[in-house]
Amino acid sequence: MERKGVIIVFFLVIFLSGIISAENCAIVERDSCTGENHIVMGVSAETDAHGEVADQNNYDYVLCCDLGTGNTTCNGENKIIGLENTTNSHAEVGAGITYTNDICYENLDCINKMACNSLEMGILSLSDLIDAHIGRAGDYSIKICCSGMCEEGEEYVENQCTIAQAAYWADSDGNHITHQDVLVENTQIILVLSNSRLSQGTEVTFKIYEQDPLLPDLIRSLNGIVDDNETANIIWTVTQADLDATGETDFDGFYFEVNGESSNLLSLTLVNVSSCGFATLCGDYKFQQECESDICNVGEFSIESKDSEISCDEIETDSEGCQIWASCGCSWMDNTCISKKTENIQPDCEPEGNPSEIGSCFYGESTTDDCEDGFLSYSWESAWSWGIDNIFDNNPGSEGTYILGNDSKWHYDPNLRSDSCTGGSKTVPCPVQIRLPFFGIFNIVSVMILVGLIYYLIKRERD
Repeated sequence: MERKGVIIVFFLVIFLSGIISAENCAIVERDSCTGENHIVMGVSAETDAHGEVADQNNYDYVLCCDLGTGNTTCNGENKIIGLENTTNSHAEVGAGITYTNDICYENLDCINKMACNSLEMGILSLSDLIDAHIGRAGDYSIKICCSGMCEEGEEYVENQCTIAQAAYWADSDGNHITHQDVLVENTQIILVLSNSRLSQGTEVTFKIYEQDPLLPDLIRSLNGIVDDNETANIIWTVTQADLDATGETDFDGFYFEVNGESSNLLSLTLVNVSSCGFATLCGDYKFQQECESDICNVGEFSIESKDSEISCDEIETDSEGCQIWASCGCSWMDNTCISKKTENIQPDCEPEGNPSEIGSCFYGESTTDDCEDGFLSYSWESAWSWGIDNIFDNNPGSEGTYILGNDSKWHYDPNLRSDSCTGGSKTVPCPVQIRLPFFGIFNIVSVMILVGLIYYLIKRERD
């Protein structure tokens, strides 16, 4: 009921504001330009009009904007038009230098054109370039078209500011990236187009280029499908053929184009296959960068080898009908690389108050096996940490959906994912042709210390 009331009030405001719509400027009656609407200048009529500066009060009509705070101070870049006099004046286009009374507003960036494009706001029109009468946006052939109505990261579409379309590179967790360590034929990079305003099911083409002093090199084209969130993404597995197509030995200028948008630049650093001979588990990484980027792609193996029922990124449906999946990888904690499994919930399926993340299981691994016989025997300890928004003093839901944890707090865990976070030992086939260096008693002791540290850090964060 409350939401309906808000909607009704919203439409009343729109109606009473003299046909001013969201993020718009138009000629209206002076009496209707009130509240959050701001007078930019006065005009003698809706069309075929003379003009006056904003602090005059001689006309019944005004150019009214419902954006910004009403700042009409000129800064050298926000001129709309020029007036010959402060009132009862003819006008000239913003680029003119004959008239001395400039009409300016906020951060508008206005030019005169024959037609405004879809990302511009037409606010006025003039009968001529100079000594002109003023009309509404559609009255005369010389249109005053403006941009700059929206905040950074937004663009003007259909009379309102909306989140701008964006194209960017992402890692497996969806984070924006500008650099990636690459194991050829193995590393996957995600190309993302967001806020496309394209309908679900539309096919778009991602064209990957590498910068060149003369002409950019087309590396390859990949097709993606727009989803119901107006987003499309596609995975690029970097191949040797892709690198050869650059004709370069350094790879610091990759970008892609999709739906008229260009991405940020991405640099690649190659990781030799031989340098991954040391890594079978996350615990084999010794440096933070190689751990967090999982350059040898051992994160999923580190998790899935511990439990045959775990399948990273495989989507399941919980008892509430929501989709749940585990994202697997390596995490750097106190100068040690550990395996991390995070249980996620489908965002748009959350009942009100439910978390977006159930929690994470951290694993510290140790082994004395060098994998020489093709099999790896190792053991691990584990620690569970609830999602930051999955800690409740009281049970907010039904029994079986929320459980009472050892911390005496309630947590959303309908499929009891936290119960699967246990220690153990196992012998599994070694992945690919990877061999491990020898691990001794020092590593086993280190893992025991690490697990204790994990519990300590988790407790410290909550306190």
